[in-house]
Amino acid sequence: MAGNGVKVALSDGMTMRELLLAAPSIILIGSANAVMKWRLTSTNNESVAGDLAQKIIRLVSDPFLFAAVIGTIASILWWLYIISRVRVSVVYPMIQAGAIVFTSALAAVFLQEKINGEQLTGMLLVISGIFFLAASR
Repeated sequence: MAGNGVKVALSDGMTMRELLLAAPSIILIGSANAVMKWRLTSTNNESVAGDLAQKIIRLVSDPFLFAAVIGTIASILWWLYIISRVRVSVVYPMIQAGAIVFTSALAAVFLQEKINGEQLTGMLLVISGIFFLAASR
């Protein structure tokens, strides 16, 4: 909503308010996914002498994994807070698509994962679908 009570639309139906309310979930879950991938990959590549119990203790005590779990929980709590304030049929898919794109971007930048043409096309199709959902009332 703009200052005078007029909704600012990004498409025919999606408002800036909905996008701003979705953004924390997108950022939290996308970051948590990338951090979990990073830590689990690096932990699996390290040799851990001992049994499975020692490996589990090591994972549970990893501060980065703990932060990623907290980020995931925070994302869920944020969703519970905004669910009554947004159109679920628009914002939920927006969060899911945003998390896919944000996670992929973080993985490409920080984990050196490659994004190929098919993946990029798929992401663009998903994002386009969100705009079609938002436009239909």
